[in-house]
Amino acid sequence: MICVGLTSENFVKAETCTSESLVLVSSTEYSALANNNLATVLHEIFAFDMEVFSVVIGSSLLMFLVSHGTGSVVRWLGRA
Repeated sequence: MICVGLTSENFVKAETCTSESLVLVSSTEYSALANNNLATVLHEIFAFDMEVFSVVIGSSLLMFLVSHGTGSVVRWLGRA
């Protein structure tokens, strides 16, 4: 990995790394970074999360029961 900067004539020159530096990486370093980041992102997106699953199933079941009860009450009131 090499840090570079731009000169006033827009040429690239090597410099010490700062937070605003551009970074040049080799093709093998880029491949390693891309593969690791892609795997990490895919794992974060598609990993099974038991907490989220529990919230979704619980809220769906609660909504079904409340809607079913409300529908029964409305049907009972409609007969009166």
